[in-house]
Amino acid sequence: MLSAADRFYCTGGSKFGEGEYDAYEYNIIDWDQRRQYLAVGQRPKGELDSEDLDEIQDRIAQAVGKALGSLKPSDSVVEVGLEYDAGPCSDQSGPDNRIAPFYPKLTDCPSLAGARTIRRDQLVEADRMSSLVDICYFMTLKSSKNWRAFKYYCMHANKDMIWQELHLWKGLPKHPLIAEFDRVVIDEVESRVVGFTAAYVSGGTIQHNPPRLFKFKWLEQLIEVVDDLNLKYGILHRDIHPRNIMIESESDSIKIIDFNFSEWIGEYRGHDIDRREDTVGAAFSLYEIITRDDSFRSDTFYYPDVATVMSMKTWEAHRDVKLDRPIEDFRRRLADWLAERSKKPVKHFTECLEHIPKPPETPKSDKQSRKRKLVEDDNSVDQLTTREPVQSENGSHLVKWDRPEASKLVKGVVYLANGQPLQGELEPVDYPAVDSPVKQNGSA
Repeated sequence: MLSAADRFYCTGGSKFGEGEYDAYEYNIIDWDQRRQYLAVGQRPKGELDSEDLDEIQDRIAQAVGKALGSLKPSDSVVEVGLEYDAGPCSDQSGPDNRIAPFYPKLTDCPSLAGARTIRRDQLVEADRMSSLVDICYFMTLKSSKNWRAFKYYCMHANKDMIWQELHLWKGLPKHPLIAEFDRVVIDEVESRVVGFTAAYVSGGTIQHNPPRLFKFKWLEQLIEVVDDLNLKYGILHRDIHPRNIMIESESDSIKIIDFNFSEWIGEYRGHDIDRREDTVGAAFSLYEIITRDDSFRSDTFYYPDVATVMSMKTWEAHRDVKLDRPIEDFRRRLADWLAERSKKPVKHFTECLEHIPKPPETPKSDKQSRKRKLVEDDNSVDQLTTREPVQSENGSHLVKWDRPEASKLVKGVVYLANGQPLQGELEPVDYPAVDSPVKQNGSA
């Protein structure tokens, strides 16, 4: 479930004005509704230029969240006071700041030729895990619910990241320690690429569902998968963390997920000074799993020096953590591996025999970006009512993502991944004979 703290996020905006106050206009994303609001207000002069800006923007975002109950469905501009009290702005006539990002048509993406696809209206939303990640299921003619993680983008800033992650994950060979790529997800009107699905491991991540007993073989598996990514495939995961390590109960093994920060070694800006090495990430992950102390990485994007934890005389295991081997065995194996890996530097991904090819650039729109215009159904007061397809000024289709708040979902109603309630029966997914890197367990 999407946490309250992560639901509202400020993506930035502008400030202006003279005198003792600076006026601002900030875009606030509500990941729960997948909707954007415009926060307007004033702050004391200089405050928006201070080192406290992130905290201030977060408080503004949370203020918008608290004001939702006072907003009408059509309101999108929220006025925030100096004490972070908020409510609907008296002037709602401003420009619609909800930008619809461009989605390329599947037919315009030769790099995805042969990939299995699924439409958004064939996916049922089951849980909102985090921003831009939902747990969904689909049906087939031969099986019941097939559970998947659905990753997508509904704002322009995430477009290139999802495009790259889709191709990287899709290009990886099947690996027992990596959650499998599943399908390309397309919209239901013009078959535009909006995201992808990957295998869902029901046990959850180590961070959110920590195992009572952590096994030595899981450390060995973490070492194996990091070595394969870095030395075989030429890929840096760049986010090795307990939140991206899952335990699959059926195989009693780990599964690595989430490649949204991943890069091809030697082929990204700042790679020569990057401080998110997978070996260091694995070391901190083991320390965090055993001690439940995540303070070293919780407030920083780049990893601290690995010596921060490796030079400690002792690691104190958390009272709720049990190990199947002495803690010294875990530390010794980790130290030996770090020393071994320091002798195997990879300068460029092409040095790796099984390297993954880089994807083409993200397709660009041949038309100007347009703000979307919502066409309301006559019965829009009914919360089960669907809106007509969103269209731009020239009539071309724009993909819509708005959905009801999770707390306002109607009990007994099935909601699809496009945010709309299911009308009639869920259409099953068939399996045309195409080339695919994914074997569908129990459904093909």
